[in-house]
Amino acid sequence: MHLSIYILRVIIKLMYHYERDLWKRGIQSIAGLDEAGRGAWAGPLLSAAVILNRRINGLRDSKALKAKDRYKLYDRILRNGIVSIGTVEVEEINEHGLTWANLVAMKRALDGLSTSPKHLLIDYIHLPRNITTITQTSITDGDAISASIAAASIVAKVTRDNLMVRLHQENESLQSFNFHKNFGYGTRAHVEALGKIGPTAYHRQFYKPVARSRQMRLHIENS
Repeated sequence: MHLSIYILRVIIKLMYHYERDLWKRGIQSIAGLDEAGRGAWAGPLLSAAVILNRRINGLRDSKALKAKDRYKLYDRILRNGIVSIGTVEVEEINEHGLTWANLVAMKRALDGLSTSPKHLLIDYIHLPRNITTITQTSITDGDAISASIAAASIVAKVTRDNLMVRLHQENESLQSFNFHKNFGYGTRAHVEALGKIGPTAYHRQFYKPVARSRQMRLHIENS
C-alpha cells in the first residue's frame, strides 16, 4: 500500500474513534458541536451542530485548514449531514457574558436540528441538564480528534467568517476595522481603528482594548 494512502486511512480511523465506539454501542445519530468567535472582539458568537450521514474524508479542526479546503469541506458537510446554527448576538454577549453565550449558542444549534441526536460530542464544554438531557461526551481539543466536532467547527467558522465579510461589505463606517480579514479578532488594523473611531455596536464591550477605547472616546468628548 502506498504510504500516503496508509497515512490517510490511519488519520480517518483516528478521527472517527469516538463515533465508532458509539456506533458499536448501537448509537447511530451523533451530533458534533463546536463554536466560532469566542475570542473575537466584535461580532456574534456562533455554534454549529452537525449530524454526519456518511463519513467525510479530510475533516480537521477548522483552524488547521487552508481557507479553500475549509470551504470545500463545508459544502460536503452541508450535502452529507444535518446542520444547524445557533447565534448569540453582540447585545446578548455584552449583557450576559461569554460563558452564558457559549451555552446558549449550543442550545440554539441543538434546538434547530431537524433530527434529534441520541448522543452529543462537544468540544471542551459540558452542557448542563437545563439545556439538554441528551447523553454527551466532552472532549478536550475535540475539533482535532473527532470528525463530528471537526465538521461542526468548519460549519461554524465558515458561517461566521461569511457573516463578518458581509458586515464589512455592507457598512462603509466599519471598513477601517478590516472585519473581512480579521473576522472581528484583535489585529493591528483593528486596534488602530478602535483608536481612531472607537467601539461600535458590533463590539464586545468587556474586552480590554474595546473598553479602553470607549473610555478614551468618552474622555475626549467630555474634555
